Amino acid sequence: MKHQFRNISIVLLMATAVLFTSCLKDKPSEEKVIGAAPGQALPVFSLPDKNGTVVSMADFSGKIVLIEFWASWCGYCLAEVNDLNVLHNDFKEKNFDIVGISIDTERSSWLKKVSDHNISYTQLIGENGFDSEFAIACDVKSIPKMILVDRDGLVLLVTTKASKVREFLVNYLN
Repeated sequence: MKHQFRNISIVLLMATAVLFTSCLKDKPSEEKVIGAAPGQALPVFSLPDKNGTVVSMADFSGKIVLIEFWASWCGYCLAEVNDLNVLHNDFKEKNFDIVGISIDTERSSWLKKVSDHNISYTQLIGENGFDSEFAIACDVKSIPKMILVDRDGLVLLVTTKASKVREFLVNYLN
């Protein structure tokens, strides 16, 4: 009986820890999802980069693109950065690019993490965190969220792990 109580206590403690350390949106979105599933067209976006230059998906025409939603305060997101940098480097010669889209609401926090982690791929920022128009359109309720898009703008894969993107690209490009 003691062991069963201890096991239940451990499970409850772990569930509580996950609940408080998760990178989830504070409130559920009431907005309709218009595209973030395989086979659907990626919703359009126009977002500023770190210099204020507006970037859109049209700037990546003819490329396979990974859209990666993240934030400076998300430990799970930061844990993926090294793998994403390597992925970007390994596949850029095959017309592949990555666009990181921060849902940070504090520009300075975002810029500091981009610099601290030597992020090598394009970085953009949404204007209202989880409530930015593009994040809502892509049904971003937790981060990291990665959406792999083909050369025609159709979603190929939705995942949270760079390793899954790598696995997909190896099969897709060969």
